[in-house]
Amino acid sequence: MSQAELSIEAEALVTSALFDAWTRNATHVHVEVHEGEMAFRFRIEGALVMGARVPERLAPALFEVLLQMADMRPVDARVPQMGVFEPNDLPGLDLVRVDTIPQAFGGSKILLTLHWHETREEIPLAELGLENDALEALRQAISKRAGLVVVTGPTESGKNTTVYASLLEIDRDARSVATAEIVARSALPGVQQVTEDRDVGLDQEAILRSHLRSDVDVIYVRELISMETAELAVSAVTGHGKLVLTTLHTNDAVDVPVRLMNMGVEPQLLAHALLLVQGQRRLRRLCEDCKTPIDISAETLMDAGLEPSRVTDASCHQAVGCEACGDIGYLDRVLVAESLPMSDAIKGAIREWAPVETLRDLALAGGMRSMRQHALALVCAGQTSLEEVLMHTPAPSVR
Repeated sequence: MSQAELSIEAEALVTSALFDAWTRNATHVHVEVHEGEMAFRFRIEGALVMGARVPERLAPALFEVLLQMADMRPVDARVPQMGVFEPNDLPGLDLVRVDTIPQAFGGSKILLTLHWHETREEIPLAELGLENDALEALRQAISKRAGLVVVTGPTESGKNTTVYASLLEIDRDARSVATAEIVARSALPGVQQVTEDRDVGLDQEAILRSHLRSDVDVIYVRELISMETAELAVSAVTGHGKLVLTTLHTNDAVDVPVRLMNMGVEPQLLAHALLLVQGQRRLRRLCEDCKTPIDISAETLMDAGLEPSRVTDASCHQAVGCEACGDIGYLDRVLVAESLPMSDAIKGAIREWAPVETLRDLALAGGMRSMRQHALALVCAGQTSLEEVLMHTPAPSVR
């Protein structure tokens, strides 16, 4: 096959892969070469699903096509690159980011990140799926005049969805609300949304400083990505009397105070500023068209972390797969969360720079219900599977 023919076939493969990702509402496409073939894998509802497999000989031509589309240069494969392009004829798909990732034994992997146009309305706070106690704790926190509210979890755990819903719950007629965001996911009525423009030196820190000089009551900081951002967010509370909502990447809620102290935030200031930490995940929801009942013993559920009082009347199901869910067994996702209000005991432990194990013991003794327990309740209600819970939520003893 000539080079021209390889290029034509590679272009067709890229078009086919993007169309497949578009029809399946994927968030990422992994393009990898291994064991003599090139494979496409799609991130759908948080899980990787295998797509087409083609001969390895097509890899150089396909990589070259993607680099050209993203206006990237075919330089040394050992150097990571990033570029973007706008796909044609795929409504709702605004942008595709292309990242090349060098591999240890030669060659590169390409990761395509799909940026979808946000056309839906933001979900109201009451409809996110929070348990009543967690919902009430969050509502109480965002009603305060000043304090720091942190929503934490891994990528794709719905953190910004929760914060946007919280902002919409605030009385924006009576309070001035502003944001410091990397990208605004949708327009929020009555909110001053400001996004980064690094070409002119406008990053999260610069935006946050500007808000501190203005007459703003509530500030949303997209993510505490550095010591400077964290210190500014705490200073907004302790020095300026603002209510600050933000996100962080940690394993669970009790990891947040320790992470912020390790980033350089003074324990005394942190204990004074923190109002609430909410840890969360999004688990895959079982497909209603094909899920099937399964018997799970009470002992198994309790070993996984479910409270004994909640074991009765369990209606557990497992994934099967059908045409409606693309033979995956899951369709859509469901939120699980844990809420950690700042009690006097926890504030005192933070001031003493207590380890995470101490904070966790105090949180559980104070009545905090963990993400694992919330998730297992959804297993008993037939909304998700035990396998999904065990894979994606922190275990009760090893967290």
